[in-house]
Amino acid sequence: MTALSATRTLAVNLASSYANIVLMALITLLVVPIYVHTLGVSQWGVVALCMTVQGVLFSIDVALGPLMLRDVALAASRGRQQDMYRRFLRIYGGFALGLFVLVQLAVFGWQQLPSQAETASSDQLVWALRIVLVQFLFQFSNNAAIGYWNGLERQRFANLRIAAFLLVKHGLALLLVIFWQATAIAYLLPFATVCAIEFLLNYRRVRLDDRQVATQADTERAAPVTMAAVAVPEWRGFAAFGIAAGLGVLTTLIDRAYLSLA
Repeated sequence: MTALSATRTLAVNLASSYANIVLMALITLLVVPIYVHTLGVSQWGVVALCMTVQGVLFSIDVALGPLMLRDVALAASRGRQQDMYRRFLRIYGGFALGLFVLVQLAVFGWQQLPSQAETASSDQLVWALRIVLVQFLFQFSNNAAIGYWNGLERQRFANLRIAAFLLVKHGLALLLVIFWQATAIAYLLPFATVCAIEFLLNYRRVRLDDRQVATQADTERAAPVTMAAVAVPEWRGFAAFGIAAGLGVLTTLIDRAYLSLA
């Protein structure tokens, strides 16, 4: 890759990343007020609580994300990026499934407390939390594909997919809360459903990339490299970084937690 080509790739990747930030800001400014007005304070409070729970769970990615970017880039230089993708898919999927089960059990235990009488509001909160945990299961696992493309300097491609699925999620959520029922469950259902579809489609796309790379490598195969040589074994450093960054993420969720409990 020439210096000009590398500069152009960097510029395009940066532009796509900033465009994604602008898109999320526009959604916050233009769409969220519609949700708040349509759902009302009570139902939006349930959504805010679910988003807070999900934000806390996603804070784990502040440690895994940088680690995957570096490992994929290193593995790609040796033609073993697919091995690294599968490795991190197991890591992301394992964390997602473990947290999904633990928090579901916590929700079930909370539901059995004597203070939690069987009311419509508490029952709806329980179902909203269960739905958002399904969303987390697929969305967190999907970070393996996003990290894979980012590690290969394909941020533009990854950002386009993120933006497309984000627009679909919000489009369906708006339709449901306006034309079906103005509840937190109606808001959360499209996000969980589309996240599952997004995970499957991204997994399929990475596998298609794998076949293309394998075809191109038939005539020039890289020397075998063990995963121990490819993996970057600096987990302690990233764990320390993850704890610090996680605390920073938690501070950004204070407003949502306050709104959900107000």
